[in-house]
Amino acid sequence: MDGYTGPSAKGPKKSPYGIALAAILALSLLLTAGFIVLQGSPQRTDSGPMILETPVPYGIKFTLSGNLAGVATWGSLIVLLSDGTNAMSWANITTQDLTSSENSAVWHYGSPRSLGPLSVWLNITDRSGDGRLDNGDSLTFTTGSAFQFSSNASYVFDLLYRPTGAVVFNVVFTG
Repeated sequence: MDGYTGPSAKGPKKSPYGIALAAILALSLLLTAGFIVLQGSPQRTDSGPMILETPVPYGIKFTLSGNLAGVATWGSLIVLLSDGTNAMSWANITTQDLTSSENSAVWHYGSPRSLGPLSVWLNITDRSGDGRLDNGDSLTFTTGSAFQFSSNASYVFDLLYRPTGAVVFNVVFTG
């Protein structure tokens, strides 16, 4: 077979990265499913919906609707928001900010973050004021201006458990 340049008789040359690539793809599929349960991470205890989306003026509100039986404090979480091109995060949330002996505790990041042309504010309400991620707590993203979340764009909201990097919630939404 003079001039033959195809694979050898032993088969095509195998890449040593094949298994790693397959593992990364499998992990990506799990992350997009929306919820990963890892040891020490918040765990879902019912089969109901996890997040309720509610439009609010100039934004969107996400309310936790499933029962969570975990030890996650707001200080152990990172909030991520992306429009597919730009991304932003809030990692400076403290449990003390969301603890109140009287009523619900509300945390507000004082200045907006830029997400492309949008200025976005984040408000978190801890309904019980216990500093923990619970049923009924909510996160609200607002733009506060004429520049709003576009109905022609997809946005991704992720809530991460800081100690392990586990995705607690992953939500794709449009404006």
